[in-house]
Amino acid sequence: MASGEEDQIKIAMERCTGWYRRFVFWRLISWGLTAIIAGGSAFVASQLSEGHPREIMALVVATCASIQAALAPASKAAAFRQAWVILDLSLKEFVGLPSTLVQAIQNGENQIDQTHVVGQSPQIG
Repeated sequence: MASGEEDQIKIAMERCTGWYRRFVFWRLISWGLTAIIAGGSAFVASQLSEGHPREIMALVVATCASIQAALAPASKAAAFRQAWVILDLSLKEFVGLPSTLVQAIQNGENQIDQTHVVGQSPQIG
């Protein structure tokens, strides 16, 4: 491999790592907001508490729901995941992994993707 080609691969690998980290970040934001909304809604609906704690939790739930609607973290996570997986598979193919192995990885990634939110991102490849 030529030096320029190695530099390009290094840049692509760094981008792949960056996209993976952004996927993890947005997935955690999505799950965190969902957990707060679900738990807070259950707390407010249960009437375990009266007065200020319940009102504050209702406000927290509404705020988190608004943030989730505005930022769409699950969609961002799905987009970064798809970009990361496509680039990762391309890098694997470029460095000479057998096509059957790349296809097996792609099939596995598609199966994993289907275990998250169904219909959120199209199949890869």
